[in-house]
Amino acid sequence: MGFKKIGKSLSFEGVFLFLVALYLIGNSFLLSTNYNDTNYWPSTLGEITNTDINQYFKYRLTVDYEFEHQGEKYTNRYIFRNIDSKEDVDKLLNSIRAGDDKIEVFYNPENPNYSVLEKNSDSNNLQARENLFTAIFFFILFFIDVYLNKNPNSDNKEVNEEEIVKEEHISEE
Repeated sequence: MGFKKIGKSLSFEGVFLFLVALYLIGNSFLLSTNYNDTNYWPSTLGEITNTDINQYFKYRLTVDYEFEHQGEKYTNRYIFRNIDSKEDVDKLLNSIRAGDDKIEVFYNPENPNYSVLEKNSDSNNLQARENLFTAIFFFILFFIDVYLNKNPNSDNKEVNEEEIVKEEHISEE
């Protein structure tokens, strides 16, 4: 059992790590760009379709919502992170509601698939940073994989069948 090699120094796993890291960097760039652009996005009323509260180290509120723009319906999910207490979650949920289950949605006028529930959100900025750090970690794993596949003393080195036969022949003598 070992890594399936692609070429002389790349494994399938290494290529996969590299591609995931590139995706995360692109996503991080998109989030940070949208982070700055949200100041100029128009708003409309939307409707909350679901909420979920999770507690990890701090609380996290996930809000699923939908809204209409130019006769087309859009759905999205927004995550509020780093909330200190359950009471703060309730206050936040009440502050974003515009009555009943209505909320104000800020959307990208060029692509309404991108929308947020708060302008210049630290949640978007935090997600961008998390993606960037994860991408750096995957790049480090990728370079370790490349090193292990290039290093002739590595345990991942593929052994040629002729070398095994030679070693068996020498040990018989």
